[in-house]
Amino acid sequence: LVDPYIHLRHGYDLPENVDDNQQQHMYENLRNVLHDKPNVQGRYSFVREFSFLVPKLWAEKQLGPAPPRFVFLNSNPSYGAVMADLQA
Repeated sequence: LVDPYIHLRHGYDLPENVDDNQQQHMYENLRNVLHDKPNVQGRYSFVREFSFLVPKLWAEKQLGPAPPRFVFLNSNPSYGAVMADLQA
């Protein structure tokens, strides 16, 4: 699960782009919900970072199986963000 869980100040003017406190609350809530589900333990990794940085971090920090079997990106749909993800 990839998301930096931060407010983006420029270039992402959508209602989902809430302030940093709300982002932190959403992260903690999802983390707690998944923690309370024993049938998903060991089946996911949280990567609290921008998606274009994930390939390098995944390899360096051995965040899970290589290559990952599935990656969920809560992405910024702007052209620049999508191109950065594809080039990573």
